[in-house]
Amino acid sequence: MRTEPWLNLLRKKVPDHVPGPNQQFSLQFTREMTHNPIAYLSQMRKEYGDVVRLPFPLMRIYLVSDPDLIGRLLLNTGKNIGKSIGYHRIKLLLGEGLLTSSGDLWRSQRRLATPAFHQKAVHGFFDMIQEESLKLVEDLAQRIKQNPVINISEEMAKLTFTIIVRILFTMNLRNKSQVVQSSLTELQHYTNHLFYSVFTTPLSLPTPGNRRVKSAIKELDDIVYQLIDEHQAHPDRYHDLLSLYLASRDEETGEAMSRQLLRDEVITLMLAGHETTAVSLSFAFELLARHPRPAEILEQEHARLPNPSLSLEDLGRLEYTNQVFSESMRLYPAAWTVGREATEDLEYGSYRFSKGSTFLCTQYLTHRNPGYWTDPEGFRPERFSPEESKGRHPFAYFPFGGGARACIGSNLARMEAQIILATLFRHFKMTPVKGHSYKVHPRITLVVDPGITLHLSRR
Repeated sequence: MRTEPWLNLLRKKVPDHVPGPNQQFSLQFTREMTHNPIAYLSQMRKEYGDVVRLPFPLMRIYLVSDPDLIGRLLLNTGKNIGKSIGYHRIKLLLGEGLLTSSGDLWRSQRRLATPAFHQKAVHGFFDMIQEESLKLVEDLAQRIKQNPVINISEEMAKLTFTIIVRILFTMNLRNKSQVVQSSLTELQHYTNHLFYSVFTTPLSLPTPGNRRVKSAIKELDDIVYQLIDEHQAHPDRYHDLLSLYLASRDEETGEAMSRQLLRDEVITLMLAGHETTAVSLSFAFELLARHPRPAEILEQEHARLPNPSLSLEDLGRLEYTNQVFSESMRLYPAAWTVGREATEDLEYGSYRFSKGSTFLCTQYLTHRNPGYWTDPEGFRPERFSPEESKGRHPFAYFPFGGGARACIGSNLARMEAQIILATLFRHFKMTPVKGHSYKVHPRITLVVDPGITLHLSRR
């Protein structure tokens, strides 16, 4: 049985010798983390180094941007390292999907899910992703005649949501789409609350917020279970990710996913499978809009493609496109931190971490660590060329996590991003909007408020 992290105070602590601000600054820390967490954490790394003890009240939480320690934590997950308390809390919403499950159940789920993400299966979604991308091109081409200023964050969120729904279920859900989107938004807000709060209100208490969350869960469950039943009743009618899940059998046990676990995986994919790609694409377009030289190189690459529309074979030709997306995820990793917890006392160099210690393995800071990146704040897609990537520490860059629990959908996300990035960039020139500003809020993923707005014109 798990305990809340503040209960770890009751255990005897070993000296950790990890630098960080004194506990007397915990009120200031809470204020800074509420109003400007990325700037504050960046300052903590600058002042105290790549491993920092944060002054969380009642908890031992460490900010980590040291690739060696990150590698040890992510590669040892399941041995003496477990997922942090936030992941266990969100089981209330996501159940036992790959994001939240552990141990033998996770291993079985991973084996069952793996065939759905093999390269051949992923490539099977190419035409559908391009079709939806071209629909957006047609829509934007008409809209910019009246107003060329577009909130690209909103457009990417809608597009990637449509794509993940079609990948999962073949269909576009028609009149149910709005219900699913609003329910997912409600769950996203509550998931962020569960993940980062020191104290949480039990969902059983009938507060207005809890009633909204429970209603959202019921609405999603009703739709997802209906789709599962429809797929099971007519297996020859569908060729999608849910069909692959239904057909999969554990190679060790021969068992299929239960109806409950199918639901958990589907909701996890809907919740996490579109927002991360949308955020990364939004920043990629904005970075290209602000940096003419990379945009020019990308335009030249696309001009060399043999056909007006993309083909599956073109993916191998989109080297710079892939580098642009990689650099966007370096500067603005949608999943900006990965939480891990020590399940026994742990030593690392001169540091001693007690059982129950929580580690924030922070992509946002590690990807900008000047000890591992030249010009870390600059936008240079070519740093991901084979020549410049050679010899780079494997955990200096980990936008999809790492180790056995790395994101299973990374290949699908990369292919989707390449298609969308190339399709939209070939049709539109994007430039910054004067006076537009936004704020980046680090939740479970980076949230951009009120979104990235760009000026679009036809090429």
